[in-house]
Amino acid sequence: MGFISLFLYLFLTPFYKFFQKRFPYRNRFVDLAVIIFIIEFCYLYVTGFPPSLIRAYVLEIVVFLYAYNLQNPFSLKVLAVVFFVSFLVFGVKVFSLGYFLSITGVFYIYLFFRYYKPTFINSLLLSFYMFCMMFVVSHSFFGNFNLFQLLSPFVNILFTLFYPLEILLHILGIGGVFDQLLLKYLDFGNEFLIVKFPLWFAYLFLSLGMFSFFSKKLFYGINLLSLVIIFYVIGVYIV
Repeated sequence: MGFISLFLYLFLTPFYKFFQKRFPYRNRFVDLAVIIFIIEFCYLYVTGFPPSLIRAYVLEIVVFLYAYNLQNPFSLKVLAVVFFVSFLVFGVKVFSLGYFLSITGVFYIYLFFRYYKPTFINSLLLSFYMFCMMFVVSHSFFGNFNLFQLLSPFVNILFTLFYPLEILLHILGIGGVFDQLLLKYLDFGNEFLIVKFPLWFAYLFLSLGMFSFFSKKLFYGINLLSLVIIFYVIGVYIV
């Protein structure tokens, strides 16, 4: 959703500047945001309103409104607003597993940037941090694990470049150029070990994450705990 917003903003800005010369009193950022949100809602409709995109769409609007009113967009209150707005507009979709995992991931991103500034290096570290944090949560619902899963943080970093490249290739009509490579990559997961944590452990881990929003020591503690769990699972897999 973020890439779509960026693409639309860069694409529409030259056209808007042309008309803004005749209507200089208009706010370009607000007007373009409204247009982008309308287009993205159409995208949601076409894709069948998947829960993760619902979260991204509502979060995008709420963060924009908070930033526009000079309020802190990186707070737990924002996530609470996103959840309730999502529920009011999209109903029971917010109680799906996809929405839960999506908003949990955003929570951990907020948690990370509570203690680290949004720099380029930290944005790279974020990928490894998110893998550790979501490992326990995701393996409470999905049990498949193999060593290639450890490549996930690196793949996430590469995906930041790959996704806009794929958009360009599809526009040019050659979007399938990487299909065989992607299929080979997906085949890496054919051999796996079932590693599934009980739900109560996931809820405990999430609760510790909530409290770590107010304690830096606890924040480092849950990071260490997740690393210990990952190394334990690797040991079990190797044995």
